[in-house]
Amino acid sequence: MYWFGKEMKGTMGNLEVFRDSFPTFEKMISDFKEIGVKTITITEPFILTNAKKWEEAKAKKSFSN
Repeated sequence: MYWFGKEMKGTMGNLEVFRDSFPTFEKMISDFKEIGVKTITITEPFILTNAKKWEEAKAKKSFSN
């Protein structure tokens, strides 16, 4: 997974899994859990104002002061 995007400019903070790199991401995480591997998929969550999910996050009041 590319947290900052495959190209940082314009993609950083979009919070998405690139399916060409991880086509069965959910299964991969489930498989890890089955063998006792604990994962966290986002360690520094933030969304830039120009990110794809900005308006959705804002509308859902996802931000705190």
